[in-house]
Amino acid sequence: MNGTKTSFKVGETYYTRSLCDYNCVFEMTVTKRTKCFVYNEYGKRFKVRTDPEGEHEYVRAGNWSMAHAWYSNGTDARTAP
Repeated sequence: MNGTKTSFKVGETYYTRSLCDYNCVFEMTVTKRTKCFVYNEYGKRFKVRTDPEGEHEYVRAGNWSMAHAWYSNGTDARTAP
């Protein structure tokens, strides 16, 4: 850990790529933030988790193996995992 933890911010748009198709990019704009949850522009609530290194927060779209996840450092589609 480098000592700098990134977190989700209200008004920011985050991007991630599909696990099945690299050209498919999902975006989420955070409209509300609490200690444990973020909400997107459609009112969907996502539980905030922290990566194993403790450097970045992330949220998952679901609980299935191919569900995409948004990371708090993924505000640019070019940096989406």
